[in-house]
Amino acid sequence: MVKSGNVVVHRDGVVARVVIDRENVRNALNADVIDELAEVARELRHDRGIRAVVLHGAGSCFCAGADKNDQRIFVDSSEPSRFLDSVNHGHEMVKLWGELPQVTIAAIEGAAVGGGLTLAMACDMRVMAETSFVFVPELELKVAYGWRSVPRLVRLIGPSRTKRLILMAERVPAEKAVMWGLGDELVPHGKAVETALEWAQLVANKPAEAVGFIKKGVNAIANVFDEIGGYADSEQMLAAYVIAKAG
Repeated sequence: MVKSGNVVVHRDGVVARVVIDRENVRNALNADVIDELAEVARELRHDRGIRAVVLHGAGSCFCAGADKNDQRIFVDSSEPSRFLDSVNHGHEMVKLWGELPQVTIAAIEGAAVGGGLTLAMACDMRVMAETSFVFVPELELKVAYGWRSVPRLVRLIGPSRTKRLILMAERVPAEKAVMWGLGDELVPHGKAVETALEWAQLVANKPAEAVGFIKKGVNAIANVFDEIGGYADSEQMLAAYVIAKAG
């Protein structure tokens, strides 16, 4: 086990389990957690001994999204360069997770909110406990949904459901999320990590090079419009925030 502040990495043979360990604040993402998750992804990227990665939160929550008490994330819009740096900080972390060569599986218990949902979408698969839910409250916070989240959502659940999820700030329960295609498997409460680890072991037992080729090929097709769809979303977040405060 390796603990880096707020992130714990367990290695079990060819499978790594990465835990966001801020249970007292529902595993919310502050600037330190974002840094640590990025560093873990960089290390895993070059670890040829690890073939599959399971990501989950400590306790009963996957991730409550960005930590509203961290002013390094919620930068005042009067400092636009710092605001953009903060948004891009999160985007780069999610990008690193999305580009990992290993197969990645998010195990979702409880809430996957905002940036936490984005991180789960960056993984290859998502196992959801039947009591879990997803929620995008960004419009209530007067910002757009950044970190290139919109292209990922459109790809997974389509344009209408993406608009519904974001514009209505609807809390979507696990059963509906799986039906929509946002989750891949519905499991009993408390079984998400166990199931994700079983999946990880199944994948890890397959020929590593062939698995890598399949993942690259699928992602090349599925993600082809992500850069276009997410173009300037950091600037859009800033503009939305400034306009909302001015109104």
